[in-house]
Amino acid sequence: MRFINRFTALFKRILTKKIYIVMLCLIVAFTAIYKLLPAREKSADIKVGIYCEDASDYSEQFEELILSGNKLYRFYFTDSEAALLTDIQSGQAECGYVIPEGFFSDYIADENTKNHITLYSLPSTTLAAAITETFYYNVLRVCSYDILIDCTDLYEYRD
Repeated sequence: MRFINRFTALFKRILTKKIYIVMLCLIVAFTAIYKLLPAREKSADIKVGIYCEDASDYSEQFEELILSGNKLYRFYFTDSEAALLTDIQSGQAECGYVIPEGFFSDYIADENTKNHITLYSLPSTTLAAAITETFYYNVLRVCSYDILIDCTDLYEYRD
């Protein structure tokens, strides 16, 4: 009974002050507005475009690996470099990579003096460095076994 009397007295004190009534109404109104707002349509995944001119087995392995292995970034392949640039400029992709013809074979043979991967991004992009780490990690995963065999030339690794 004492609890109810104290609660009633506290409730009367709160209701006599206009500022408390306004604050309570604002809390209820903000909560209702927040609940009634529609959900954001933009998802939390980060899209990264890739245009691969290389048609070797390594590029097929790379495509399978990069499409299946990553959960934070959503990599997708485009049909042309122009389509990739359009996606980046429109904001559909955070950044984009162009893999030139013969890149993987030159990379494994250590002859990559002119065959470089090109990164396209907007100046406002903040995630390009982190995405590049993931991208090159997958490039190394595809090529590392053959690089190991070529560099060491040990028979044990060939088995």
